[in-house]
Amino acid sequence: AVLSPICIGVAGVLVRKLASGGKPEHPQVVMIYLSVITTLVVAVYTLVYPAQVPSWDTIVNAAPALFAVGLSGWLNQLCITMGLARAPAAKATAMGYLSVVFAAAADFLLFGISMSPMTAVGGLIIVWSAILVAIYR
Repeated sequence: AVLSPICIGVAGVLVRKLASGGKPEHPQVVMIYLSVITTLVVAVYTLVYPAQVPSWDTIVNAAPALFAVGLSGWLNQLCITMGLARAPAAKATAMGYLSVVFAAAADFLLFGISMSPMTAVGGLIIVWSAILVAIYR
């Protein structure tokens, strides 16, 4: 739980440095770097903690959903990379926590899953924090 925010912060600073440094890299190049590093980390994790491989029928049936998730993830990362190139890393990565609020809203709108009171309070704290970061940073 402690390592994740540290990794996100380091990734945000590195992406900003690559995308807006002395000789800025194209956002797609930055995304390739991120993808290669992520793939290596996940490959090591998978070797240490192997998971059960699904059958081909399961993979074929899930292919359209997996393609949609991959495409939306790519678009998301492209927008994040372009945003980090244009805004200070501290402000841009702080705004990333709003994705939790958007995910809760999408759960409700798409699947009818309502938020618990604790989730709603957490969402309000995140939104308020994002407002404060935008004002004071």
